[in-house]
Amino acid sequence: MRGEEDELEDTLVLKTASEADAEYKLKEDLLIKEKLLKEEAELEAEEDIEVQDIEIVRKPLDISSVDEKNYKSLLGIGVKNFEQGFYDDAEKNFRTALKIDPNLDQAYLYLAQIKLLMKDDNKFLEYINYCLRINPFNVKALYLAADYNYSFASLAKATFYVDRLFMDTDYKTKLTADEINKLMKIRKKLEEIMSKTN
Repeated sequence: MRGEEDELEDTLVLKTASEADAEYKLKEDLLIKEKLLKEEAELEAEEDIEVQDIEIVRKPLDISSVDEKNYKSLLGIGVKNFEQGFYDDAEKNFRTALKIDPNLDQAYLYLAQIKLLMKDDNKFLEYINYCLRINPFNVKALYLAADYNYSFASLAKATFYVDRLFMDTDYKTKLTADEINKLMKIRKKLEEIMSKTN
């Protein structure tokens, strides 16, 4: 009988050991799941913070705290609003800066770009001309004027602006790669047209 009791005792010990292993495994699984849920909640909280940050950035910059005599700050805020697509706010910033200093070619340049985006050709031409009267070698203004005149088949004016632009040996550092590529295409096309007419 003693052999059967030993077998029964061994079976109980085995069951108890395997039950303990199963219980340990279950607790371990629960801890892992709890840790994963906690990490997931933290990631969601971080995503919420990032979305909130983006929403803050997407608001137009406020000029109420800027000294109205500080045209450089107004110009800088206008540029930021322009870059973020707040064109109405940017236009107000540039106009206010121009009231302080009417010789800000950059303010006229950005106003011209806003009007070009709004498809207001007359105002675009007015502002780009103001900009170029103040600074006849403003590379960005020359590029915009050349591109605009080329697009509307005013080849003589486009040629004038392209030639003036190339007088600035540093123009490549002042334009984007896309603008330089487009400028080169315009120049090449103008040269082809001029060679056909001669």
